[in-house]
Amino acid sequence: WFFNCYQFPINHDAPVQIIWVVIVGESPNNIRAQTIADADSPVGEYPITLIGCNSYNPNYSVVFEEGTLTVKPECSTKSHRWTGDGTFTDTEGTGDGTPVGDVTADGEPNVGTNSFSFKGNGYITTGTGGSVSGTGDFSVSAWIKTTSENPMVIIQQRDANINGEYILKIGGRHFDAVYNPENAGKAYFFMFDDNNNPDQFDLFSTTLVNDGQWHFIKGERIGVTKNLYVDGVLEATVNTLGVVHLNESISTFIGSDQRDFASNFDGLIDDVRVSICNEIESFSRKTGAKSSFLLTAEPHCFG
Repeated sequence: WFFNCYQFPINHDAPVQIIWVVIVGESPNNIRAQTIADADSPVGEYPITLIGCNSYNPNYSVVFEEGTLTVKPECSTKSHRWTGDGTFTDTEGTGDGTPVGDVTADGEPNVGTNSFSFKGNGYITTGTGGSVSGTGDFSVSAWIKTTSENPMVIIQQRDANINGEYILKIGGRHFDAVYNPENAGKAYFFMFDDNNNPDQFDLFSTTLVNDGQWHFIKGERIGVTKNLYVDGVLEATVNTLGVVHLNESISTFIGSDQRDFASNFDGLIDDVRVSICNEIESFSRKTGAKSSFLLTAEPHCFG
């Protein structure tokens, strides 16, 4: 982007105004930006020094405030979405679902035209096609409607292998399969790998979500921080020892725990979403890099 020193949209008698300019390389008026960052520079912040302008409107003096180049890796997002609108298709990824038992995609909708309807003895399997892998920022969410007090899985990446799993559930911890009055009706979020969450921190909501109304449940991981939301409100948070590494070789299921063959959902689940954002290391893809400079134009008096 180039900036022309003498083209200011400012009247001669105007007060000081602030203009945001972005300069990369050298402009026709010899504004030069220099930084030590290059194609091999790691993620971080690098100072930018500016060499000023030798041709500008003499009615104004131009003052440069040197800036900082922030190099940020672009995020490679892998997403899955199961809308429940009359189909078990993954509309954003490769994890098309297969219904097993008593589950349909013609339930009362909250988002779109339909939802998944479960009767407590069915589930949807996506295999590993609906799974995610990595340590990037991660989220999983769904709308649910139920009156059951039993432990019930909304969605989980969990099978015989648990090293790299996540669970979004209602009414109990990852191993709970029978009614527990302490946790009945509470939303639950859990992530685990052997190295980074050995203490197996559980997140439970304070809000009960089994009141027969639609509720939006969301679990997320940002770095070492895990959060649980109900209807957009943060209800629980915890930091793990390290960043849990999800493992996409583990199968994903909606509506049931197919490791322990329990916690089948009874009610409606709508618009299920999973997303993970892993960094791209190549400098050429770091499109988040920006350089901003604050430039002020000040009235200059003739003698």
